[in-house]
Amino acid sequence: MVALLVLVVGVPVALLLATRLSGGPEPTASSDGVTDDPGAESEDDDRAVEPEEDPGVEPEDDGGPPPVDPDAELEPLDLEVLEGRDLVYGRLLTDIDASERAMIDFQAGLADTFSDPDSPEAALEGASEVAADSQAALLEVRERLVDAVEDPGAERVRALYVDHLDSWEVFMAAVAEDPLMVFQQSEAGFTVTINATADAFARALEAELPDDVDAEVARFADGILDRGFRGLGYADV
Repeated sequence: MVALLVLVVGVPVALLLATRLSGGPEPTASSDGVTDDPGAESEDDDRAVEPEEDPGVEPEDDGGPPPVDPDAELEPLDLEVLEGRDLVYGRLLTDIDASERAMIDFQAGLADTFSDPDSPEAALEGASEVAADSQAALLEVRERLVDAVEDPGAERVRALYVDHLDSWEVFMAAVAEDPLMVFQQSEAGFTVTINATADAFARALEAELPDDVDAEVARFADGILDRGFRGLGYADV
């Protein structure tokens, strides 16, 4: 699950929280939706005028990440009907889905706790608790993913996914310690690491999943990639 949490939480909320915690003047939203700094000089003469949109034309996709649906769930695999390599991949993907759910819940929890910028201190305290709980949930899933599997392809997928899980766990720990890290993730390098490990995992799953794998296992793998990796510009699929 690729993380761009500032977009999930909202840049205006981040600016408002930072301003209130620093004791400075609060930014205001102008009529065109641009956040203005009360102390800044006007730059109206230099600002390019955006053309009006044609109401009859659908806006183009800007290529940004789709919103994460916290209720998105995949129909689980019936592991009891699988055997051999199908069962190896089925178990692995089931644990990966549990990990992904913890990441989705983390983002949803942060969005919820930051939904009331009028209480920045409470929001930061809530974010810390969300991060700590999510970290614990992720580490619990990691225990099921730590052991190597015998199939070489599945083992490569497992190892690369654990790298991705670990990148999220480190980020969650940082947010639990300092919730403002949510708004500093790019500068601190968390986003780069999370995105890079997501890319490596998604490419490996595409490459290693057998062509003759059980149809339900293939469906489940596609669901994981569609929900958290495809359409984000990382997986070459």
